[in-house]
Amino acid sequence: MLPQLTSEEIENGLLQCHDNTRAITKLFLNRILDPDILMKFVKDLMSQEEFRLSLLICDSVCEILKDLNEKRMEREKWQKELSELRNELDILQQQRLTLSPEKATRLSDLTLIERLDSLNPQFTRTESSFRSKLEQVSLKMLTSALDSKKGYY
Repeated sequence: MLPQLTSEEIENGLLQCHDNTRAITKLFLNRILDPDILMKFVKDLMSQEEFRLSLLICDSVCEILKDLNEKRMEREKWQKELSELRNELDILQQQRLTLSPEKATRLSDLTLIERLDSLNPQFTRTESSFRSKLEQVSLKMLTSALDSKKGYY
């Protein structure tokens, strides 16, 4: 036979469970940075009516997307410069000339940056639409907020 719990003990247990779930979710957010994986997790949480946690994750996804977009814009700048230097080098080599020492050093630096960038996870280099993903996250946040409100009536 199971012991009878008072309503206070039940409430304390539920609060402890909620705190544990929130702590685990925060640990999860510190380790998983792929927005697509996090959005799948949000979908699962919403199906379990864990709206507050889904909003927490969506907020984190927005920050990740913002950071990825900033890095994408930086990457586009140095990739353009790298492409221009490679084109210039090709033209000069056809004329049997070489790049200036400064440009040759810059080409070497950008080539190294390109190699290092290739070591990043694929999702950080995928040229997906930032606006589209942000719209998806915003829609999930709105849906989650509205669904959570339904639970209060």
